Amino acid sequence: MNSKKIFGMVIGVIAFIALVAGATFAWLTWSSTPSNISGTTTTFDVVYSNPGGAITSTLVPSATYSTAAGDYTYVTISRTSGSLTGTASLILNVTTLTLNGTCTTGGNITYTAQGDCSGTWATADASKIKWAVYTGGSTTETATTQVSSGNFASITNSKINLVENATLNTATTYYFVYIWLDSSAGNEFVGSTFSGYISAEAVQDQM
Repeated sequence: MNSKKIFGMVIGVIAFIALVAGATFAWLTWSSTPSNISGTTTTFDVVYSNPGGAITSTLVPSATYSTAAGDYTYVTISRTSGSLTGTASLILNVTTLTLNGTCTTGGNITYTAQGDCSGTWATADASKIKWAVYTGGSTTETATTQVSSGNFASITNSKINLVENATLNTATTYYFVYIWLDSSAGNEFVGSTFSGYISAEAVQDQM
């Protein structure tokens, strides 16, 4: 008897860490030097936070992202009034990505180690883990402008570039980050896990 299709990818712990500029941690890093303008010293001052909290839901196959609670997170970033201008980038740091698979023998699907599979082994495909970033407002209803999108096959050195060289404004910019499984994902994802956090980098404009 064939096993029924089971949807879902378990997320262990996803700690999207964001810190306010000025702390001595590397989650928000920036490049700048004090500049003397009209006899006063102006600095490059950036504020970054993660009021959206962690993504806590189990990922399930879907044709697109979900705005349900726990299915997304958001971060905010800005420069303070009077700060020098600059740009910011957001990075998804992948701390854990364990992709499972299935073994099909005689029409039956089993969940065993790949080395113990005597039939056809199917490893979960990282390209079926999708992500997208939207902005344009402070809620999911208003933040409808897509900034970027992709999948986990683009991971390089455990990182995915979510937003690159975005202009820092004094008004707070909200970035909504969605992660979901493609609708074609199946049994091979059962028991797979992912965890990570979003960090930011800011660079002062050349003067």
